[in-house]
Amino acid sequence: MEKYTELLSKIGSNNKVRREKVKKVLVLIDLKRFYIGDTCIHVSRFKKTREYYPNAIIDANTVNSKHHSLITPFLQNNPYVGRYDNLAWTNIDFSSYDVIICGCIPEQEFLDFLYDNLAHKILDGSMTSAIFSAAGSIGFEEEQLYGKPVLPVHTEYNAYELSAELNADMLSNELFISQTEETWAADWLKGKGLEEGEELYVFLDSASIKDKLLRIDVYFDVLSAFLTEKNVKILLFDEAKIGKKEFYEAWLGQELSKKLIFVEGLSIREAFCLLGNSSIKFIFGPSTGLLHCASGIYTVMSRGRKNMEVPLMISYNGIVENRFVEHLWWNGSLVDGIALTKDASPSGKIISVKELDINKKVITEGVLSCPEFTSGILINYIRGKFMERVGRKYNAVV
Repeated sequence: MEKYTELLSKIGSNNKVRREKVKKVLVLIDLKRFYIGDTCIHVSRFKKTREYYPNAIIDANTVNSKHHSLITPFLQNNPYVGRYDNLAWTNIDFSSYDVIICGCIPEQEFLDFLYDNLAHKILDGSMTSAIFSAAGSIGFEEEQLYGKPVLPVHTEYNAYELSAELNADMLSNELFISQTEETWAADWLKGKGLEEGEELYVFLDSASIKDKLLRIDVYFDVLSAFLTEKNVKILLFDEAKIGKKEFYEAWLGQELSKKLIFVEGLSIREAFCLLGNSSIKFIFGPSTGLLHCASGIYTVMSRGRKNMEVPLMISYNGIVENRFVEHLWWNGSLVDGIALTKDASPSGKIISVKELDINKKVITEGVLSCPEFTSGILINYIRGKFMERVGRKYNAVV
């Protein structure tokens, strides 16, 4: 790092900027990987950037064209971001920005770019942009995931506290669906047989890691319990068109399968629109990105809509790879994250992950794995939540 010493020293001097005077901010988003949940969380943090730089236009750029196309649906209609480009760094006028925030993995690549292409401008004072690492900000806390920062960390930004209301919105995520998109979703569901007065439940059945899922017999027991309710249909996603319809029919039989609506081959943006439909009363699944997105959709939709009923959203969670960190993901969410803990009863006890210590980053004791959930304990928990919210009564499953 010795060859960068003079450059980093000059950058450090330029970083002493008053946030109220900042007019243009550029955020580089190049994480070398794409996950739906992570992207939803990272994009939602633009709210804090907008608040911290109250007089600035905030632009973003992703070099990887595939990732750019995947991230674009999350930024559509976002009021906190101006331009979102897919430009090579050599085609960006970095000196036109007052502040540059590097959300890259690894940061070393961007530091090398600065050294090879812009060091002379920075050192002679013709480029005075403040340049910060995104490390330490919400969503970029873990060095294990995002690497060790090589650029200066923006300590003042990281320490900046939003109001309680704005912080709650940010932590529950924000995704913005237009009225036109809401109308499209309603028409699409009507075309798939959803009738007026019917409630729609969403069951999510996939995750990035197999151990995040229930046993398949438990999953279908829970699904069947809610399929038998009157005036209920269940929405399932088969975005890759792998033939889930036939698989579900084999498990459930044709009669129950008539109450299923399959989403096949639609885009991620269209999936967001469907998740925001007013007929949806319940969303259930593992620790998965679409639940983070659902939280973001209803965070925004419930603002300014009096008496809007936010769906019951439940994410089941368990020990994965000998660790448990789900309380960090779901603590601020509208989703009711749950876990199964050891208890005197044979099936254990369900707790909300929001009850766990947010300051304890990794939990390894007391929490069981997802395959240890039973259908009875899950069905009773979900029905209990419905009874709390709308007074709907059920008989307990023994």
